Amino acid sequence: SCEFEVSSINWVPPALTLQFIKMLKYIIITICVVGFVESFFWELWSNPIIPVREFNGHKVYRVVPETLEQLDVLKWLEADNDLDFWTDAAIYQNVDIMIQKDKVNEILNTFKEYEIQYQVMIEDVETLVAAERHAIENHKPSRRFDEIDWYSYYSYDEIIAWADSLDCGENVDISSQVYGSSSEGRDLKVYKFTNGSSDPNPRPSMWVDGTFHAREWISPATVTYFMNDLCRNPSNTFLNDVDIYVVPIVNPDYEFSTNFLVTWTECGEKQERITIHPLDASVLVYPNRNFEFKFGGNGTSNDKCSNNYRGPNAWSEPEVRSLAEYLISTTNSADWRAYITVHSYGQYILIPYSFDNETFPADFPEMENLATDMESAMKAIHGTPFTVGHSGSILGPTSGCADDWAYEVANITYSYTYELRDTGRFGFLLPAQYIIPTAEETLEGLKYAARFITL
Repeated sequence: SCEFEVSSINWVPPALTLQFIKMLKYIIITICVVGFVESFFWELWSNPIIPVREFNGHKVYRVVPETLEQLDVLKWLEADNDLDFWTDAAIYQNVDIMIQKDKVNEILNTFKEYEIQYQVMIEDVETLVAAERHAIENHKPSRRFDEIDWYSYYSYDEIIAWADSLDCGENVDISSQVYGSSSEGRDLKVYKFTNGSSDPNPRPSMWVDGTFHAREWISPATVTYFMNDLCRNPSNTFLNDVDIYVVPIVNPDYEFSTNFLVTWTECGEKQERITIHPLDASVLVYPNRNFEFKFGGNGTSNDKCSNNYRGPNAWSEPEVRSLAEYLISTTNSADWRAYITVHSYGQYILIPYSFDNETFPADFPEMENLATDMESAMKAIHGTPFTVGHSGSILGPTSGCADDWAYEVANITYSYTYELRDTGRFGFLLPAQYIIPTAEETLEGLKYAARFITL
């Protein structure tokens, strides 16, 4: 501390001592100044002053292509990096597009020219972004670093600190393992929940992960709610028969998205401003297009500025490669029965395959039965409906996806993708007031699956 004041000493010492005190005072002041400067520049280096991107006048429109020509028009527009497609363009499917203010008239004229029907889903994106930014900042002073209350969204560091501090008592054993490192050097962590049985044989196991996509804030919020219930709810007797592995954040680039910051990066041959905020896919590569199974097929892009950029090659992203390697490496200790990856938005329970709208897995009838039962359990909580069905048929083909790989390569029969709330009113910008109801209904679907795989 620099609160010590030499001048407060009343005793008058000899001249030699006075010189020593003056020198001591000079040393103390120098240390304080150096410390302040060092702290200032450390803070500046750690948290660089980067301008916050604003979305004043940006709107989100929903269109539904009904002809191949209209679909081609949307694909052509998707190549325009000034537009942000929140959902993939597929015929007869809702396609949500964020259009910046100075492009609105031009794009609407294109819609009219090709008779593409449209409606406004979000009138002003900045209003929602600013409201969430304000809510997060207001909530920060009232919370401890290692606590989560599900009334606000949290950063990567806060989520991991909370997960690492979980104490489940005597009935549930929780352990964690670092299974890899992200491209930014962040730990990739998986948490295992069990009753602590010493059974040497592989136990029925279920994998649940969240936050493949940095913009899907509701995903880690919901997955951590599930973790908390596993830890603290004594009625979860299914843990006597099943081990549950949970990864709250697959893609630690989520940490960037919570800061509402922007950065610059290379996109092809030109410099493009890539936003790192809740509306971003990720930093360049979308991990859920980077799995090796059917890599590079439909629904992916080789454009580095695309939200569906698949990467230069399969497994190019350490987050994806490490997850897959861990799952495969644990087959001797875990009898994998279910894989559920939690995303947003749209309110779907999706069944492989994603890569094609005509190819169905051999176990599809059984997978559909469980999906339908999960949907019933989820809907019973708040009445929220979820569409259940074949992923490629419902949303159009997308390749290199986690659920396809889990089913086909990891041989996990009950593999699914959950797309959480909502259906487009808020899209990725789901206000924090919806975290708990979203998590409550999702919890029931996950717990139903956990009980089912032990039958």
